Amino acid sequence: TNNMAKKTRLKKCFQYVYKNCKYRADVKRAVGSSSWDKNAAYKMLSTKKGNCYHFAAAFTYLAKKCGYDAKTISGYIYYIPANAKFRHGWTEITLADGSKRVCDPEIQYINYIDYSYKNDYFYRTYNATKNKWHYYYYNYNKKCK
Repeated sequence: TNNMAKKTRLKKCFQYVYKNCKYRADVKRAVGSSSWDKNAAYKMLSTKKGNCYHFAAAFTYLAKKCGYDAKTISGYIYYIPANAKFRHGWTEITLADGSKRVCDPEIQYINYIDYSYKNDYFYRTYNATKNKWHYYYYNYNKKCK
């Protein structure tokens, strides 16, 4: 609602996506691309099904409606236990001071359906994500600029 604090609205939108949508395998997106995210957001919000890219795109557009500078990221995450990187999508929010926050509703969805995981992937710094999964992407892209 409009009387909620801005960050509270953002958190409620995040919860809406991971609690009401289901994972369904779909195409993977090219790393660094973003032209697909509007259609993916529409598909996720209308069918309530999609992969990590759909989860991310849906939340990105909800975050924008909440007044945040948000974008959908198509990148790699590094999963330490498997010693491998995987293509993945999430939302990145840029704050007024230029710092970035990670919101990953698809990984949060996995935590939500499997209660043995107790991690929060809402509004985290790249350095604070579990096993620094997203941190790999962030540092790799800083080196490339």
